Amino acid sequence: MTVNQLGDGSPDGVQVCVSGAKVGFYGTTPVVQAAVPQAAISTSSVISGGYGYATTQATAIITLLNNVRAALVGCGLMAGP
Repeated sequence: MTVNQLGDGSPDGVQVCVSGAKVGFYGTTPVVQAAVPQAAISTSSVISGGYGYATTQATAIITLLNNVRAALVGCGLMAGP
């Protein structure tokens, strides 16, 4: 099987799309880059919550991970329902 290379070995790297362009992987419909909101999560942990995080911190982490997952599924980089 012959593999097609996307890059040419340039030290500057490879850019897949320009800003605002759509991209899709593994046969998915191309979509624009997802805007995943930056979570306001403190890097300092607290002992009062589960795993050292306050409930609001844990909720923010779960929300962020769900948004990242949805973005990856949306462009075809992760399988999803």
